[in-house]
Amino acid sequence: MAELFLELISEQIPSRFQKFGAERLGKELISRLSPLSPKISKYISDPRRIGCVINIKDSTPEENNILRGPKISAPAKALEGFSRKCGVSPEKLEKDETHYFFKEYVPARSALDMIAEILPTLLWEFPWPKAMRWGGTSRFSWVRPLHKIVCLLDGKLIPFSLERDGDKAHGLKSDILSEDGPFGYQEEFKVSSAEQWEKQLRSKGLIPFHEERLEKVKASLEQVSQENSLKVMTNEGLLNEVTGLCEIPTAYLGKIDPSHMELPHEVRDDLMGEHQRYFPLSKGNEIAPFFAFVANHPFEDNQFVSHGNERVLRARLEDGRHFWDQDRKRTLESRVDDLKKMIFQEKLGDLRKKSYALRDLSGKIAEKLGYDSEVQEKASRAGFLLKADLLTEMVGELPSLQGIMGGYYAEHDKEAPEICEAIRQQYLPKGNSGEVPNTPVSICTALADRLYILVGFFSIGLIPTGSGDPYGLRRMALGIFRILQHNQLQVDLGELLQLASEGNLSDNLEDFLIDRLRIQLRQEGIDAGITEAVLNLEHAHLAEKSVFKKLDGQLITEIFERASALQSAERKISGWAELCNAYRRAGNILQAEIKKGWQNNGDFKTEVLRENSERNLFEAIQKYQPLIQSAIAERHFDKGISELSNLHIPIDRFFEEVLVNDPNEDIRTNRLLLLSEFVNLCNQVADFSKIEKKS
Repeated sequence: MAELFLELISEQIPSRFQKFGAERLGKELISRLSPLSPKISKYISDPRRIGCVINIKDSTPEENNILRGPKISAPAKALEGFSRKCGVSPEKLEKDETHYFFKEYVPARSALDMIAEILPTLLWEFPWPKAMRWGGTSRFSWVRPLHKIVCLLDGKLIPFSLERDGDKAHGLKSDILSEDGPFGYQEEFKVSSAEQWEKQLRSKGLIPFHEERLEKVKASLEQVSQENSLKVMTNEGLLNEVTGLCEIPTAYLGKIDPSHMELPHEVRDDLMGEHQRYFPLSKGNEIAPFFAFVANHPFEDNQFVSHGNERVLRARLEDGRHFWDQDRKRTLESRVDDLKKMIFQEKLGDLRKKSYALRDLSGKIAEKLGYDSEVQEKASRAGFLLKADLLTEMVGELPSLQGIMGGYYAEHDKEAPEICEAIRQQYLPKGNSGEVPNTPVSICTALADRLYILVGFFSIGLIPTGSGDPYGLRRMALGIFRILQHNQLQVDLGELLQLASEGNLSDNLEDFLIDRLRIQLRQEGIDAGITEAVLNLEHAHLAEKSVFKKLDGQLITEIFERASALQSAERKISGWAELCNAYRRAGNILQAEIKKGWQNNGDFKTEVLRENSERNLFEAIQKYQPLIQSAIAERHFDKGISELSNLHIPIDRFFEEVLVNDPNEDIRTNRLLLLSEFVNLCNQVADFSKIEKKS
């Protein structure tokens, strides 16, 4: 196998694009060089370069491909089309006893020639999420201005240029010259192999591989913190970003002024992490007045570097303290009226209108959930103050702290602790995992906010289409499901939406919510068939459906519990697959008879029973039906499904020993009614027709 070495050196690449660029480059080369059986050896990515090392065959073998054509009896036009496809006249085609065919000779081709042909097109078409042009002289684009292309096959230059169609592409062409050293100290050197190139970079302290550099960042932070009996408070996002910023990562320690430790830790963390890429530190269970940072390369004077970063952070934290002091001069309640200056949505009005709506809706939801009058009052108060912190200077400067700062300011205003917590948790949950509001006031306000947004946007026709969801409505729906499910709330979703809409719901909203439920169930590992079996369950006990056709009467918590029980049944319950198969067979028989005109409206007659197996099935249904219905009514779905599975033996024997379509019409009708009883009992658990048959 030959070694393909490709390195693309540019100006500093954003952290989030470095690993992506290297891996996408490797993926494209693997695809386009597939005849050479390529295998990735290494991905190269650092702040100024991406690339890869690939092992490939040095050439493709020569081949004789036989292209099969139309039958000999085919019309002349078919023959002409096939010959045109092959690039020859019909007379050049060969034939056997049945078909025309064409022997295509494919000569051997060197890897060097293939790479030289493929790479210019690949680099012109490279799918960066964001790319730029520079210099005003070329249409070629790259994530940042590209300076060097190093491309070798077993140490030999693969010559190519990016010039095409009169565009000189900044004169970029392949070379054997790379660069070592950190930015500002780099020197050119000749590359003869990937091993020699790597040794040269390492001799200057560079680590051109993301994962290894990430481990160096972690180790350096750990070392500097342990030397001072501290612990680094890291997060993967910040670690990866810092890794992409540093060529020779070296960690240092800095001090935080004691006066700045009085700020909420979220303010310090945001100013340090988001703005300066610094890491907070802890000592024991408390946050320490220190921070760690990673420099691009080591310095001789550690104190000089630390003092410089301390000055930068001090200025940032002074701004934060100024905002903190200024914001607390006004109460949240005094800011609500000013929310009229902020438009929530052009057709739905301003945020002051929304605040009053959330006040009323939060109280109504608290009442619907069965909470007492004190909780209702606190929920209304929290809903009223929910968005007031959007006008504070701190949130204006640090938008990611909205809600969190509102909680702190509510504490300063002497609001009840439950109200402060509700304001702080209003944006939770933030995804499919993580914290969920779990106190009564927090639950009511979080639900009110999401329901208000969903109903409002659907009422004016702003409905997500395709992959587009600019207002985050899908996220709002999933948040509602998680809150209801996590807190085991026994409430009809249709009734909650009716409260939010005051009886004026969009016709599209139910389909949207069912689609979101479907996705949420699949993300929790529920099979597609079981998902549909639960979502298509008919609730015959509902006298009338006031809001929805499918979701009314169904509690979201029950949907998830029922689906989970069905999902585990195949693994836990003996005879489950046989029961599902019997249901399908019974359903098919009934559907076929209904199409022939049979009507399922007669009375079942025990005196018509003839065979032992049909008596046994009837007795089993009579025995287990009340147990199944009782378990389902009490939401003991595992128990209900377990009781239902007891029918698999009598139903199997029924099909083995009984002829359903008996010549005697009374016996035939009675047996169809018995099967109907079995199917209807299964349908009280789920729509078994949707459950996929397992091989």
